[in-house]
Amino acid sequence: MVTNFRMDDYTIGKIVYEVCDALWKRLRHRHMPMPSTELNLRVADGFWRKTQFPHCIGAIDGMQCEIKSPANSGAMYFNYKGYYSIGLQAVSDASGRFVSIDVGSYGKQADGGTFAASSLRQRIEEDRYGVPPDAVLPGSDTVASFVLVGDDAYPCTPYLMKPHPGVVPANQHYANSRLSRARCKVECAFGNLKRTFGCMDQRLDVGIEHAMSIIKTCCLLRNVIIDLEGEDDQRAHQRPVEVDAIQPANRQGPRYPDISLAAGEQIRDLFTEYLNSHVGRAPDMDHRYL
Repeated sequence: MVTNFRMDDYTIGKIVYEVCDALWKRLRHRHMPMPSTELNLRVADGFWRKTQFPHCIGAIDGMQCEIKSPANSGAMYFNYKGYYSIGLQAVSDASGRFVSIDVGSYGKQADGGTFAASSLRQRIEEDRYGVPPDAVLPGSDTVASFVLVGDDAYPCTPYLMKPHPGVVPANQHYANSRLSRARCKVECAFGNLKRTFGCMDQRLDVGIEHAMSIIKTCCLLRNVIIDLEGEDDQRAHQRPVEVDAIQPANRQGPRYPDISLAAGEQIRDLFTEYLNSHVGRAPDMDHRYL
């Protein structure tokens, strides 16, 4: 490295961290803005057009990013796969853009624990994430909430749907397959992130703060690539939004008065009934969230 750049490792590393911080401050508000009602409606429209899963405002999952052993950290960053890591929890849209990320959780934490301690969960439950109001599902008169979709590691709540567990009957199996079609978008986003930035697929031999900065910047730059090269998705990202077009249901009181498992399962059963009632029917592609 000294021969190639005529600089020592410390100087080059300092430049990398300064560039990462500059990119994050300069580009974040344009390419990874804070979620809003308008943005979430764009995300829901994308999932409906690409996966035919309704009312989906994002697919959520976690990824472990390998780091060197932090000093005096004990086993907090040592994960079940046998290496030290920090967690990247991300919500993606149907095009693989990162809508929201949380970086820096302990490697030993499972995805459910990471979500429980995340700012994402707090913003949703405090109604600061821009979740659109409940609305009728496409081609029906059934009113349902807008939800994230995740795997079995996540809790089942009125705003986060996961598959029916265990061996399930045919109707639940079909609903699970439809949910998985939408959920796999975030797994594809992680795969593309690793393919685009090789550092995300190997150990980051830096401190935790610098590792977090690198990971955040890679996610942001992945969005920049999609926004600049994905013409169809970029047009949808920039399209004006008519919030009133979603026909919201009347609501009074707190957004989520009950976030128990029973309340989440009730919402999941509603989606299951809707999806099965539309088996064999062409999706209502005239429906638009925008």
